[in-house]
Amino acid sequence: MTLDKKSLILENPIFSLDGKVFSGPSFDCSSVEGAEGWSGVEKAFEINIRDGSHRKLNTYIRQKTVANGMEGKRVEQKEGTPESVSEITFEEFMKLDLRIGKVLEVIPVTNSKKLMRVIVDFGSEKRQAVAGLMQYYKPEDLVGKKCVFLLNLKRRIMAGFESQCMILAAEDAGGTVAVLMPETNVVEGSKVC
Repeated sequence: MTLDKKSLILENPIFSLDGKVFSGPSFDCSSVEGAEGWSGVEKAFEINIRDGSHRKLNTYIRQKTVANGMEGKRVEQKEGTPESVSEITFEEFMKLDLRIGKVLEVIPVTNSKKLMRVIVDFGSEKRQAVAGLMQYYKPEDLVGKKCVFLLNLKRRIMAGFESQCMILAAEDAGGTVAVLMPETNVVEGSKVC
């Protein structure tokens, strides 16, 4: 990606610039004009100019980019930042069958340091997920928890066991892994939309 006078690429709708926090789609840019101290571009932003606030912020970012000699230069992706992935349509997203499942049983896979079999109740059916979570979770820490699962992923055999769904988890740059769980108690089988 290259930076020019027209725009920078926005990768996150909530970001910080000169110690001020901006969030989309409406940016509070009342103090942007006099902001000082931007020492360089850490992340590139694409601002959709729809109103005066966007225009103010976009103008400010362009001025700082040119002033710091970043105009036309490539911004290298920092380690741990999300990789660029292709976008999908809403219709493609709706094809994903994401549901809440209650973990009934977790069984470590013999001869594997990473894999566990997770038996899950989705209300109308039970399925098994084979997941590489042993280094992050003890089996007893997941039993009884409600988590987010992808049900229509093609089934595959892992370590001799069929994985019939996938448990979803997030991993940060530091290697911390967290299984996705709803904040409130929802019924097993509830669709994530």
